[in-house]
Amino acid sequence: MATSAPSSVEAAAFKEKQRVLWGASASSYAANIQDGSAVMMPVIKELVSTVVVLLGQAPPGLAILDVASGSGEPALSLAKAFPDAVITATDLAPEMVAEGVRRAADQGLGDRIRWAVADAEDLSSFATSSLDLVTCNCSLWLMPHYDRALDEFHRVLKPAGLLVATTWSTKLEETDIAALMIGTAVAMSSDAALPQNPNRIADKEQFVNAFSAAGFQDVKSRQFNCPALIAAQHLRGALIDSAVLCDLWTRLEAEGRNNVKLYAEQALQRVAADQGWLQPDGSVVCPTNIAVLVTAWASGSK
Repeated sequence: MATSAPSSVEAAAFKEKQRVLWGASASSYAANIQDGSAVMMPVIKELVSTVVVLLGQAPPGLAILDVASGSGEPALSLAKAFPDAVITATDLAPEMVAEGVRRAADQGLGDRIRWAVADAEDLSSFATSSLDLVTCNCSLWLMPHYDRALDEFHRVLKPAGLLVATTWSTKLEETDIAALMIGTAVAMSSDAALPQNPNRIADKEQFVNAFSAAGFQDVKSRQFNCPALIAAQHLRGALIDSAVLCDLWTRLEAEGRNNVKLYAEQALQRVAADQGWLQPDGSVVCPTNIAVLVTAWASGSK
């Protein structure tokens, strides 16, 4: 069931909080999620391989936009898969864009990608019907008006242009990483409340239907599992320092709690142990993390 549309004030407040939280966690996200652990990159790999299958025979010079790219994925992987593509990567948080620029330079891709701070719900800096491909990895669920973002994706795509987007399952029993983080938050504070999108995506059906509502054709979806192995040295950076939890830690510190992140890491290990996910070497294996991948084509003949 869809939630009611948020007011402009609610949406703006939520969006600003996300910009601040993800900006504050940008360096940790880059080092521990996109460079250091297996939480996100299997989803990226599936997204990119899907694009290669669908557009691998396309002429050189594909115009690609990666929206909400974080610290540069899947933009960097797409740059490697399509050496002749013209790629732009955007994110709402300037700090994330800076991490993407750094990582691109480190990987010898500094001149392959154009970077910009942009709101996915307002892509007015991009011309109508100017792109062959838009990608958006695990980010639509954080957009208070994700329907506007999909409208914008459709507008900027050329006729028969391709959109590939992913999200996590909304069912807690299908996302061990989410269950681990929520369990850690509750262990630290019984009234823990994680940032909640006022227009959250309630289920897979709502997510997929939104693409058709935006005018996309031949909308297809599939689910796949991404078992996550998080090395012991990345537990704090990948999970405790994540944008999802850092607002709670700030609140607890303001209430006078000391060594909050240290105790949170210990709580995370206890929760993981209770679930049978904590390994002898201190790493955590979360075996079930269901992602949803959607492919959709802008109006026009393929």
